[in-house]
Amino acid sequence: MTTRVEQSSGSGRRLRTRTGCLTCRDRRKKCDERWPICSGCDRNLLRCCWRHRARSPDSGRRQHVSDSSSRQVSREPRPRLPEQQHKLVVASTTNWTAKRPELLPLTLVTAQTPGLRTALDHSLFAYSIDKLLPLMARPYVHPDYERFSSHLTVALHEPIVMDVLLASAAIHLSAGQSDKQVQALKYYSSAVRMLRQKIDHSEIDGTEDWLVLVAVIFCLFERWNTFSHLQASSHLLGAFQILKLRLANGKDDRRDDDLIFDRCLAESVIYHLSILPLFEGAQLTESVEGWQQLTQPLNKRAFPDLPQWANSPLLGGRPSLFRLIFDISRLRHGSHTKEDIRLLTWRLSDEDNLIRTRALTAWNHDSKDVCYRELRLFSTAAKVLLLKLTQPDLSAQHSSIQSLVDEALGQLTSWTTAGRFDQYFCWPLLVIGCAVTQPEHIEVIQRKLVEIWRCSRCGDAWRVRTVLEHAWARNREVVTEGGLDEAETTDDPSFSAFDVLLAQEGVFSLSFL
Repeated sequence: MTTRVEQSSGSGRRLRTRTGCLTCRDRRKKCDERWPICSGCDRNLLRCCWRHRARSPDSGRRQHVSDSSSRQVSREPRPRLPEQQHKLVVASTTNWTAKRPELLPLTLVTAQTPGLRTALDHSLFAYSIDKLLPLMARPYVHPDYERFSSHLTVALHEPIVMDVLLASAAIHLSAGQSDKQVQALKYYSSAVRMLRQKIDHSEIDGTEDWLVLVAVIFCLFERWNTFSHLQASSHLLGAFQILKLRLANGKDDRRDDDLIFDRCLAESVIYHLSILPLFEGAQLTESVEGWQQLTQPLNKRAFPDLPQWANSPLLGGRPSLFRLIFDISRLRHGSHTKEDIRLLTWRLSDEDNLIRTRALTAWNHDSKDVCYRELRLFSTAAKVLLLKLTQPDLSAQHSSIQSLVDEALGQLTSWTTAGRFDQYFCWPLLVIGCAVTQPEHIEVIQRKLVEIWRCSRCGDAWRVRTVLEHAWARNREVVTEGGLDEAETTDDPSFSAFDVLLAQEGVFSLSFL
C-alpha cells in the first residue's frame, strides 16, 4: 500500500518547512520535530515519517543500555490520544484481530518507535493486546477501559514500559511454552537496567506516568510467573508510593483519557493491596499508610452518565469492600480489640447488605448482573476470613462457616455465562477452598480452579491450586507460624485445611510450594 508521504513526494507542493517530519511537511503543518513521533502526528494518529533519520540509538538496548537519546524520549510528557479517534481510518500492513482495542493507535506501531525493534517484539506486543490486557479489566466495565489505549501509548513511547510489557507477555506464554521464560527474563532484565540507569542519572522525579505503570506491570509479571513467586508485594509497595506522590502533585483538569489511565492504576493498586496480604504475608499490611489518597481518582468518572460500577475496571464501584478485605487481612498481623472486631463486622455486614439488595444503578442489566455476582463472591469470602481470623480455633465444620460455604458454592455453580472466571477470583477461591469439607464441594472448587487456569494461565492460579490440593490431602496437619509442619500429625479434629488461612507469612510461603 502506498503511503500518503509516498504519494505526495511528486506532487510539487512546497513543503511547509525544511525540517520536521515528512508527514507534517506534506500536510503543510508546523512540526515540533519530536522524534520518533512528533506531537502533530501523535495527536492526529498519523504515520510519522522521517527522511534520512538515523535509527533509534537504543535499538541495542537489550545488550547495552547506556545512551542518552532514549532517555530524552522518555522525558516527554505522556502523549494524549485525540478525542475523535473513531473518525480516523488508518492504513496499516499489520493484520490486527478483532479482539484488539478498536482505539489502538496503529500508526504509532507502524511508525519507528523506541520500544519495538524485532519481529519477536512485535509478536509479543500483539500477544499482550490479544491475550493479556483483556484480563486486566472486568467484563462489565465500559469498553473504553478495556482498550488500555493510554497504557499502550505510554509503552510505545517509553522503552522501559515496553520491555516489562513484553516480559509479561512472554512469561504468560511460558505457562504453555517453557522456552519463553528465558526470553521473559531478558526483557525483564533490560527494563531493570534502564530503570536503574535513569535513577543513577537523576532523570526521574517520581511522578511520571510511565514510572507508576512500570511498577504495576512489574507486580503483574510476578503474579503471572508460574515458575517462582518473587514477591509481587515489593513492586506493589513501590507503585503505591509513586501513586501517592503523583496524587499529591496532581492536577484537577484531567481529560477523559487521563481519568481512565489514573483510575485503572489506582484500582489495580487497591485490588492487589487487598488480595496479596493473604498470599504473601504481613509486609503489605504493615507498610501501607495513606489509603484514602488512593481513592481520589475514583471520585471522578470518565463517563459521568454511567453508573459508578461501569466506570470501575476492577472494583465494581465498591472500593469500600476491598478496603474491608485489606483491614480484615491485617487482623493476622497485629493486636486487635473487641471494638475493632465489632466495627469490622458491622462494616462488612453493611457492605454485604448493599450488595445483596443490588444497590447498583442499572446501565446494562447483563453487565450489572455480572458485577453483582463478582461482588457477592468477594463479600462472602470476606465474611469467612473475618470469622476465622477473629476466632482462630473455629472449625470449618462450624455451622456459621458451612452456611457461608453453601452460599458461596451456590454462587459458583450458578455462575452466569456472561461472566469471565479468571485470575481475578484466586483470592475468594482460596478462602472458600480452605473452608470446604465435603468431597462434592471440593470438586466444585477444583473445577473452578481449572477454569481459572484455562482462562488466565496465571501463576497465582497455579499456586492457589497447589496450596489447596496439599491442604485437602493433609487435612489434619498443624499449621505453625512458619508454615506447615510436615512431620507432625494429630487426631485433633480442630486442625484442618481451614488453618492454612492463619499462615503468618502468607499461604504462598508454605513449605510445599
